[in-house]
Amino acid sequence: MSDAAVAADPDLAAAMPFFASEFDLPPPTRPVRSYIIASTPRSGSMLLCDLLHRTGTMGVPTEYFNQRDMIVPTARRLGLALPVGTGTYIAALTRRRTSASGAFGVKMHFHQAWPLLGQRAFRQYLASSRFVWLRRGDLMAQATSLAIATRTNRWFRLRAAQGAAEPDAGTVDIGALFDAVARIRAETTFWQQFFAINRIRPLEITYEQLLEDAGRTVAAVGRLIQVEPGPVPTLDQSRFLPSAADESARWRDGVTTMMRITDDRAKA
Repeated sequence: MSDAAVAADPDLAAAMPFFASEFDLPPPTRPVRSYIIASTPRSGSMLLCDLLHRTGTMGVPTEYFNQRDMIVPTARRLGLALPVGTGTYIAALTRRRTSASGAFGVKMHFHQAWPLLGQRAFRQYLASSRFVWLRRGDLMAQATSLAIATRTNRWFRLRAAQGAAEPDAGTVDIGALFDAVARIRAETTFWQQFFAINRIRPLEITYEQLLEDAGRTVAAVGRLIQVEPGPVPTLDQSRFLPSAADESARWRDGVTTMMRITDDRAKA
């Protein structure tokens, strides 16, 4: 994704504020306390990142290792020569995206980590970080949200655009749901294996816990890296809305209707 592509799309520019230079921070003067939000698609990670950033003390967490959309444009904006080395990239991010508290955050899906695991600089970065394992308790809701986002290419909802028409997700696609379930389970399994191999005990939180008590969730991340979060915003202060509930509910209702074998229609 080029700088021009971000600038040319108002919705995209608004939804990726962490790409912009206005979110850069002064170089850290305290030891860096790095944390990684280990997530799966449609688990609420964007919402959590926005709330953490809004505290003012938890860095600017986002998907910096998204090879398709983020690494090249971010490196270019930071003035790094391309192709950029992983160590150089991490050092530049740490200089520009660490809060005065020392907190430096990253959101990461496992498939984004995999291509970099063979590089020493990346392994050292992982070894020096604390982990938050963010999951979603309702697998079917998550898979439905992922299938719809993949079909519509709508990966976020802006609060400023609340009430605007959502893209039509069409009819229930069982193949898309199978693919989404498989992808979520694969990401979860690989994170689980990664933690086991490296004897890492991550802070485990769920999307449902985030929705129920955002303040407690954000405070838990702060305790993990021994940083006191600033004033914790409420969910309605986030620029992002939870995933499109109406379309997801329509798909889930469609699946339920198809699977039910004892309703009145079947008896008729």
